[in-house]
Amino acid sequence: TQGLTGLATINLTGGSRDALSLQAQTGQAYPVIKTGPSLFFRLDEAVSRLLSEEGLAQLLVDLDSAAKGAAKVLDEDNRILLKRTIKDLSDVAQTVVAHKTQIEQSLNGAARSADNLVKLTTSLNEQVPTLLAGLNKSVTALGTATDELARTSKAVGTVVNEARPELQEFTRRTLPEAGQLVTELRQLTGTLNRVARELEREPSSLVFGRKTPSRGPGE
Repeated sequence: TQGLTGLATINLTGGSRDALSLQAQTGQAYPVIKTGPSLFFRLDEAVSRLLSEEGLAQLLVDLDSAAKGAAKVLDEDNRILLKRTIKDLSDVAQTVVAHKTQIEQSLNGAARSADNLVKLTTSLNEQVPTLLAGLNKSVTALGTATDELARTSKAVGTVVNEARPELQEFTRRTLPEAGQLVTELRQLTGTLNRVARELEREPSSLVFGRKTPSRGPGE
């Protein structure tokens, strides 16, 4: 750096104890420290270029262009628009301040609702395995009862064929109803199995119901 008196100074930047020692490169008798212009030197050059005739002329041209651009931006229409925008922003700010309490209550209510939803989901996840286990047991028991009822109906049919005509007349009316009951019980078993699988895939449907499938293109 060259000062106002004309004297040149050299500034050294601090290093690190872990830094490697300087080594002489190829063609050098001694190690050479890398040098570069200081901040003050670069600033002095920049100011000198700015204050030169060409730099000053360009600065004046730029200032003139900036002034013309500002004049265009701040014409009458833009000033009116800017005033309206500032007024609208002020109205919005006043509205927010006036309803600050309601906004805070709404935010607090939303936070509490989110917490309750998390608790409900956690409780549901904990209870679903027990519910599914009980449902599976019920399905198994219902299936066993259906099989037993089918075997009983078959045995009754055999007895009826060997019984008196009055008993045969009675069984002709009863057996179709028993067969229909067996069919309905099997359908109920299948429905319970499907419900158990759906709950296992999507436990939250027990509270919120099944999700509406998204519509396809053109629907």
